[in-house]
Amino acid sequence: MGDLDGIGEHIRTYLTNEVGLENFTRLYSANNRYSTMTSNIAESINRAIKEVRELLVATSNMFVFTVHDEETEYIVNMENKTCNCQRFQCDDMPCSYAMAVIIHKNLNCYKYVSYYYKTDAYIATYEDSILPLGDHRSWELPQEILEHYILPPVLKCCPSRPKKTRYKGFNEPTVYRTCNRCELKGHTRRTCRNKPLLKPTKGRK
Repeated sequence: MGDLDGIGEHIRTYLTNEVGLENFTRLYSANNRYSTMTSNIAESINRAIKEVRELLVATSNMFVFTVHDEETEYIVNMENKTCNCQRFQCDDMPCSYAMAVIIHKNLNCYKYVSYYYKTDAYIATYEDSILPLGDHRSWELPQEILEHYILPPVLKCCPSRPKKTRYKGFNEPTVYRTCNRCELKGHTRRTCRNKPLLKPTKGRK
């Protein structure tokens, strides 16, 4: 929200009063939402076909525990899957304090994870066929949608070529290449502008 305030002062008021916090935040949502950052299975497919994209189109018991973190005390209820840090019930996945209890009591951590995080749920999501949309002229749209025009954002195309790799998420690790010319990270020998390191030569036997 702080970043949005920097764009325009009216945005916070619009999102809070007109859109409603429950419609765009996980904390206030009436339904369970999860923190999976991928769009869908297309992320996996996109990685699989990366090399050919340039070609032509073709809990049973009650357990209540207290966990101390410096000066804060956290109450974890393993039966209700709650913790007063709010992360357990919000993410539907054990928080760090619940994990401390699970490790201490030698419990099965998967028992306290929502079904929607598991492989069976992921497979069931994509087991049915997704039919393509028909011609847009045959769509039946409400009148209020037809009267609402959304203009495209004003963007200036960069002079360079478009990126072929996707944008990484905020929690994905960054892998740095090491130049074998100057042995510094962040670039390769091809784009190196540094002085090469003098390596000892092997004497002849």
